[in-house]
Amino acid sequence: MKTKMVRLGTYISQDTYKLLRDLTDIYGNQSNVLEQAIKLLYDISKYGSKVDRILVREKLINEFENVLISKRNFMHLLQGKKDSLYDEDVITAIVLSFVDENRDSKNFFPKVMESLRKIYVEGNRWFTNIELKTVEGEFKVTFYHNLDREFSDFASEYFKRFFSKMDYKIVEEQKLNKLFILKISDF
Repeated sequence: MKTKMVRLGTYISQDTYKLLRDLTDIYGNQSNVLEQAIKLLYDISKYGSKVDRILVREKLINEFENVLISKRNFMHLLQGKKDSLYDEDVITAIVLSFVDENRDSKNFFPKVMESLRKIYVEGNRWFTNIELKTVEGEFKVTFYHNLDREFSDFASEYFKRFFSKMDYKIVEEQKLNKLFILKISDF
């Protein structure tokens, strides 16, 4: 079904027009920009501070490459207690704050993975990509990076514990120099 279009005639400031032109490069045309802006403003007025929190979280993830290095983690690093880094639960809380799905929803795990991509690929750049495939009712998650096997060993253990805390079962694990793969299922 096609949406009926309505012609809109109005004036805007030159500064706003420059912003509109910049956003047109991203969204394709001025109509798409206006639709997105109006929907966003509507959500802000409807949900209020929730949108503000989302914008703050987005900025946090995109601005700080060291989002995982809490004071406690930093002390563990200085003291050479690598195993203690696995117990820090900061990321679980951040990921769950991004996911607006019920744990029983079929979209829950893909939303978790979307959050991990935001944090670890876009934000702190631990990985060059995180890929999710569903194979025979299980999730196959591939983490690509440009470091060495030692990083694969550490990060693989970190994410095994992460998914276990979220009540998922690691069915299979494969570690290589520039990537590692976790096959994950629901309990």
